[in-house]
Amino acid sequence: MTHKPIFKKNDFLTNPELLSMPWHQSPFYKTLILNSNLSDTEKELCLEFSENGFVVVDLDIDSKFMDDLIKSLKEEKGSSYFYNPQTVRYFEAWKYSYFVRELALNKKVMKTLEVLYRRKPIPFQTINFVTASEQDVHSDTIHFHTVPNYWMAGVWVALEEMSESNGTLQYIKGSHKLPVMEFHKMNMKPPEWSHKAGGKEQIKYDTYEEFVKAIIEASELDRVKYIGPAGKAVIWAANTLHGGTKLIDKNKTRKSQVTHYYFKD
Repeated sequence: MTHKPIFKKNDFLTNPELLSMPWHQSPFYKTLILNSNLSDTEKELCLEFSENGFVVVDLDIDSKFMDDLIKSLKEEKGSSYFYNPQTVRYFEAWKYSYFVRELALNKKVMKTLEVLYRRKPIPFQTINFVTASEQDVHSDTIHFHTVPNYWMAGVWVALEEMSESNGTLQYIKGSHKLPVMEFHKMNMKPPEWSHKAGGKEQIKYDTYEEFVKAIIEASELDRVKYIGPAGKAVIWAANTLHGGTKLIDKNKTRKSQVTHYYFKD
């Protein structure tokens, strides 16, 4: 029989557009990145992201901007949404805060995302934290994702110095390569959500969190915490497991902003 493929082996090894996923998820990521026309620094960044599922970037933003951002969260009464009594989170504050919107559109973040994904990033959601979330480790893909998969990223920016004591961010190295988990894979229908912690069908999400603990243990992946100064961003891939850590000092805040991004096309 005549062998007439649409694409040949070398095409897959050299053209990142042949698979419907970002090149960091491709089995050919090393060859694709090393053979690209990126600078050596950009190639190094893409390889780190491909292997770890996250990178840390210094945004060079000044302290006044960060202070103004935190103050702006309270400027419009009723614009904040408290997810639960213990955690102060402002959802979609970009709709009224110039500073939240500017951080979501930060030029260095946008440029870095474009290098990592080879597509123009489109921010679609912000969450601003004042206190620690202490949220169990999870993947963003359980909450919102794309078809085809993986065309999403999260960016967490420290708006104050982060330490072991204030419930800083943790992320699981290499977890972006794990299978994308959905409720039907755990033999459950997706839960009906409510805007109240412990609300409708919380038991299903609690079960998902237990699954995540099991897969981290079984896969023996490393936990990494962000310990460091304000003004740095952790950029993670759609399926990278991440969450809060235990708040040790109850008097400490954990001021930070998360922005989620989709990509053009």
